[in-house]
Amino acid sequence: MTKKIILISLFILSSCSIDKIAIKKTSNIIDQGMTSIFKEEDIQYVKEAMPANLELIEILIANHKDDKLLLNAAIGFCGYAWAYLEDYDNQRASYFYQKGIAYSNMLMEKKKITDSDNSPLKKEDAKVLFWNTFCKSGLVNINRDNPEILASLSEIEEQALKISKIEPNYFYNSNYTLLASYYASKPEMLGGNFKKSKELFEKAITENGKDFLLNYLMYAKTYAVMTQNKKLFDELIEKIENFEIQKDEKTFFNKIAIEKSRRLKEKENELFEEN
Repeated sequence: MTKKIILISLFILSSCSIDKIAIKKTSNIIDQGMTSIFKEEDIQYVKEAMPANLELIEILIANHKDDKLLLNAAIGFCGYAWAYLEDYDNQRASYFYQKGIAYSNMLMEKKKITDSDNSPLKKEDAKVLFWNTFCKSGLVNINRDNPEILASLSEIEEQALKISKIEPNYFYNSNYTLLASYYASKPEMLGGNFKKSKELFEKAITENGKDFLLNYLMYAKTYAVMTQNKKLFDELIEKIENFEIQKDEKTFFNKIAIEKSRRLKEKENELFEEN
């Protein structure tokens, strides 16, 4: 989303009363604008532009819980927490992740997304379910000492497994990465499984996920660190650092992954025990 979206949106809202028609038009503009964010190379520009756009989305949702607005609120708040907050401010990042969870929960309830004999999941449900799971995973990852938040770990596995059944390759194989990170982050007695984690990460970095650096970043950050595989860690970080950025809908995420990999590399001596 850009400042242009805000100006267009305000024009629409000033031209007619805040009703479902006006909000629907604005919602479509915002939804189309998400593509421009994903393609943006200047991550500082996105950092400066996103808060105002997220505030606008919340104002619109307060008047009408449009499906696209709810989904983009979840993506926006969780994406902002992941990209700009979690490495520096856990409290603010947690707050934004919780907002993303709340909005995706609203959409899941509105669309009656369940998984039962009477209401089986559909392929189109994967998008909402994925971002809800992504938000929960992000929140758990930065709150490992909070029992109340850790209680949602089982939901992450359950939902990711459901996504695997209906749309396993959604968002550049990121669902494999969610599951792989889950299995790598827990002791075996509590459901962790390094073998399964590695298999899933290897799936994540193939086909439409091979050029999505978030998959490599999480592979290094979770599996390589938890198994103390420094060689693998170095290989994955090197892969990220040497990646040639392309102008496409993965650009923003890849640029952020490169920045995060540099910070992760700086902590290498802390992450790996000396032999």
